[in-house]
Parts: sequence; C-alpha cells; structure tokens
Amino acid sequence: KEAARVIITELRRQRRSLYRLMLDGAEGPLVDVRTFDDSPYCVGGAISEEELALLLAHAERRRAYDKGLYLLSLRDYGRVELIRKLTTEYPRPVAEEAVERLCEERLIDDERYAFRLAERGRESRHWSRGRIRQELMRRGIDRATADEAVAALPDDEAEQALLLIEKSYRSKMDDRESRQKVMAALARRGFGYGTVKAAFSMFDEERDEEPDGMPDEWN
Repeated sequence: KEAARVIITELRRQRRSLYRLMLDGAEGPLVDVRTFDDSPYCVGGAISEEELALLLAHAERRRAYDKGLYLLSLRDYGRVELIRKLTTEYPRPVAEEAVERLCEERLIDDERYAFRLAERGRESRHWSRGRIRQELMRRGIDRATADEAVAALPDDEAEQALLLIEKSYRSKMDDRESRQKVMAALARRGFGYGTVKAAFSMFDEERDEEPDGMPDEWN
C-alpha cells in the first residue's frame, strides 16, 4: 500500500534561516532553509510521512554540525566536552555524529586541545600541575593524554605558586596567621607543602626580609 502523501502548499519564512512548512494548508514542522532548498521537495509537491521524517532528521543533523562549528569558532573544545555541550540541544546520537564528523575534519583534536589548555592553565591561571590534570579530565580528556600534556610543561611549580602569591595574596603575607590562610588557599589549588614553602622563601627573598615562619602542617 502506497504511503499517504500530503501537499506542501506554502513555505512561510521564520527568521532568516527557517521555513514553516504548510502541509495541505495546515501548519507543519520547521525546517532550515538550506536543508529544504537542497532537497527534492518544492511548493506544490507531495511528501510522505516517512520522507518528512527523513528530511527533519537530516535537518537536525545539519543544525547540530553547524552549532558545533559555531562553538569551535568561539574557543577550542575536546571531543567529549563538545558532545556534552551539543546534547543540551540535540539527542546524544545526533551530537555524537556531528562531533565525529568534526573530528574527521581535524577541527577537534583532543591531544592538541589538552596541550593548549595545559599551557594556558599554567601561563594565565598559574595552576598547579595537579589542578591542570584535574581540569583536563573534567573536560573529558583521557588520563593518558592529560598526563602527557602535564609532563610536557616546565617543572616550575614553585615559580607558579609565587606568581599566584604576588597576583592574589601579596597583601596577606605580613604575619603568620595570614600566611597560614594563604598556604591553605594554595593547597586547595593543588600545590604541595614543599612547593608552597619554596614559593614563600622566594617571596621573602624578593622582599629582602627574613621569612615569618611556615606552619608545620596544613590547616
């Protein structure tokens, strides 16, 4: 038995990029202009329910891919991170298909992204190596790639902690109690006791004064 078909009686423009399909004179679904114009359908032509479903599925896949391209134009994303972002608007299989296509086109590269993010975390945020590894994995980078990106960074944890002290805690380095609070803050950022001790010493040397003492243990 031949599938029932309806007539596309009109295309109503909805914003710049969408058509509202009018089917047998009644309002039908929205479809993006590019998908419809690339299809074999036209006003006055017939379309079956199955054909309409395929047209809409193709339109959704195209929109997901275009959204992925747009997001990548704003900043880098890793594979898992972009899938998570797209699944707020599209079904997961559609989001995964769009991201796999972007990966094939080399627009997404987890290793490249991990190395860039690791360097940015060190240069701009003065994150500890542990914090960088944690952030990479939070964004969906696998452990092996995260470890590789962290291992490629200069071994300058104490210098990064010092930069953070100078940037955010300089006014809190005048007495033992305040230093304990700074120490706890740096610990929360992933810096170890030995690293913080070295950073404190460098800070005091820069100020050309004797250290005010280090707490014996973490608070």
